[in-house]
Amino acid sequence: MNEGKSVHGSLIKVSKDLNLIISATLIHLYSRCGRAEIARLIFDRMLVKNIVCWNAMILGYCIHGNPKDGLNLYADLVNRGSEDTEINRVKNMKQVEGDCVLPDEITFVGVLCACAREGLLTEARTHFGDMSDVFGVKPNFVHYWCKANLLAHVGLMQEAIQILKNMTIESNLPLESSLWSELLGSARFCGDVIPVVGMK
Repeated sequence: MNEGKSVHGSLIKVSKDLNLIISATLIHLYSRCGRAEIARLIFDRMLVKNIVCWNAMILGYCIHGNPKDGLNLYADLVNRGSEDTEINRVKNMKQVEGDCVLPDEITFVGVLCACAREGLLTEARTHFGDMSDVFGVKPNFVHYWCKANLLAHVGLMQEAIQILKNMTIESNLPLESSLWSELLGSARFCGDVIPVVGMK
């Protein structure tokens, strides 16, 4: 943490305008160190935010901080620039071209983790459905694992096991990739309560 703060200070001395990659990295750093409030300050001061920056802050809240803050930030992302009903806002955004930032597979890892940490089964089902039906994001193993762990923790063990048995995975990234391995490790908010035998 101290080394990260030192680097952050040095970067500010060089230039007050941090680029997107550096800003996203700092958001991730402070979130993982339990300083979500500093991460949010960096996020809020950004004049331009791409999905990497949104994801860094959303996952920072959902996995390392206050899950409700993460869900609220996700709502801000999908509801920007529209006054329609909730589902229509999301559908309308999908048709917007150009600078519009839409949630991706990483975003939904954070959202599903937040739902799991808060025990929000109904909301998790809704987000899981919207992920593919509205945003066209195909679920991968991490998404299924998050949902299955939530189901297991609310006592729906058989449904959790069936999800893992029947999941269909379409992803350009192999399961052993470092990115998904890290996300899966972070998603183990429930202590992996699903017995391995149930997945065979």
